[in-house]
Amino acid sequence: MRRKISRQEGSLSNKFFFPGVISLVFFYYSFYFWAEFFIKYFFDQGRFDLLNVWSGALQNYPLDYYLGQIENRFFGPGKMILSGGAFMAIAWRYLKTRSLWMYMLAVFLYFLVTRPEVLMYPPFGESVTAPYAEAVWLVRNSLNYFELQQQLPKTLGGMLYYPFSIYSFLAAVFLKFLPGAIVFNLTMHVITFLMSASIVAVLREILRQYFNDEIALLGSFLLLSLPIYQCMTEMINMEMSLVFFAVFSFYYLIKNRMIQAFVFAVLSMLIKLPGAIACGAVFIYSFFLAAQKNIKSERIKIVFLGVLAVLLTGGKLVLRLIFRQGQTKQNTINFLNGLSNIIIMPEFWMFCAISIIFFLQFIVKLLRKENLSKEVLRKHTVLWLSWFMSLVWFGLYANFSVMGPRYKLLLYPFLIIVLTVCLHRLFLIKKNVLKVIFSVMILWNLIGSFGWPTTDYVASGVYGFNSLERSLEYRNMLKLQIKLSALIEEKYSDFIIGAPHVIAQALHFKELGYVSKEMEVVVYGMNPTHGLRPVPPMTTYTLLNMRWIAFDTSSNPRIPFPYPMDPKDVVLDHLWVGDRHIYIFQGGFAIEKMREIISRMD
Repeated sequence: MRRKISRQEGSLSNKFFFPGVISLVFFYYSFYFWAEFFIKYFFDQGRFDLLNVWSGALQNYPLDYYLGQIENRFFGPGKMILSGGAFMAIAWRYLKTRSLWMYMLAVFLYFLVTRPEVLMYPPFGESVTAPYAEAVWLVRNSLNYFELQQQLPKTLGGMLYYPFSIYSFLAAVFLKFLPGAIVFNLTMHVITFLMSASIVAVLREILRQYFNDEIALLGSFLLLSLPIYQCMTEMINMEMSLVFFAVFSFYYLIKNRMIQAFVFAVLSMLIKLPGAIACGAVFIYSFFLAAQKNIKSERIKIVFLGVLAVLLTGGKLVLRLIFRQGQTKQNTINFLNGLSNIIIMPEFWMFCAISIIFFLQFIVKLLRKENLSKEVLRKHTVLWLSWFMSLVWFGLYANFSVMGPRYKLLLYPFLIIVLTVCLHRLFLIKKNVLKVIFSVMILWNLIGSFGWPTTDYVASGVYGFNSLERSLEYRNMLKLQIKLSALIEEKYSDFIIGAPHVIAQALHFKELGYVSKEMEVVVYGMNPTHGLRPVPPMTTYTLLNMRWIAFDTSSNPRIPFPYPMDPKDVVLDHLWVGDRHIYIFQGGFAIEKMREIISRMD
């Protein structure tokens, strides 16, 4: 029975709630609208002493450096704490007992209100060179999906990156029929916001199987507050779709709705192959559920769906092998090829510790001959099924040579379920203590929304995009790319542009919204794809008519000369956004030297 709240207690609660939320909202929008003015004021006053302290700089920099860096260090985390605190207070008071769809709508509105500028962001990083490059190809080739699967892989100069993924086709349909890049990006961001909000709402419903409304709400907020989750919510890529379908499949499994679970699991796998984790869960659970049915025809139908989910996953793997024809893979997959990536993950050791304690308790129960009937297993379906999906995630990615931060997004909803249930059931932590633990973790995540306290600096290099997808610190790199594209279109569009592959494709695919007109672009550092030209031999014409883009001027230790910029190159523009920077230059002498070396090797 819930304790009734007296009129006096309700009045006291109102006395603090409304002024508190209004204060949080006021300070949030003060930061939102006045932070840039504040930094510009001190810059115009020449107060580099203060700006350098706030930004952590050891020397004076242009204004755009301070705007981006102080946003990352102070105003950004501050806004996340203020907006997150306000929304959490509102949810705690009004949304604890609301339906899944009402809570989902509230989270979606929270995204819209706190980050409206994100709706205009174009695709970022590998999305430009992978699924959206495929989408552009499909648009330019009459949505011929089968023909796309026969293209060479990207590493060999072709267009194919994710064989038999439906994501690029769905994106291509939107791209073809929506009126322009602005509407396309807006639509994709709204869909991503909706998917992200749905995942948070469904996680709350799953946790409600074990806990009261307050613990379930805090568990969903723990996912919402994760820096990687905030980052992926703002990006239009495959990850949120992958997780959306996998989480809904899990939700329908624990509701014993096998047809819906099967459909969502297969959709997750068709978005991206790691969705096979959801198909594996459907397969395992189908036998458990079938054992509870008395009618033979029902058992056969349930097991059939589980087996079919696995067969469809195997079918996709076979088709990949046939159409790829043994070509080079982007992310090498071999047995335990990525084990070193797994064993350095704190999440892995936390999972191992929980698993060991879980199985020790299980063995103790066996020795005591306690009841471990099907009814007990059914009661703990959420726990063992989420534990299984977490285990399969670790097992799957132990074979991937590359571990990008965004890959962990599929793990976190299930790991949070395991953590929450185990903290309470296995470690006998009282619910009030669990509330405190989760509240501290949520606050820590909000403080670290922009990367703090991460100590490993990611250089502004070609592959910096992937590593920056761990938190909202990616924003400075994206803003730099948008700023660069605008300058190139305004000032250098009549020249041939030479750029590393991510920038080159962003400038080449005007459909994605970085630029609005066609430009002649060549790519260096990777095989040219989708109409991009390779680096031409240096001539008087190229010296006069080419402009180059480079992230970093420091020498690569594996290259015995300065690359990609040579001391003889002439810097024309040097752009900053926070500690991210990029050069536009004339010459290309180091790039020509590298071209000659590669041509001799061929």
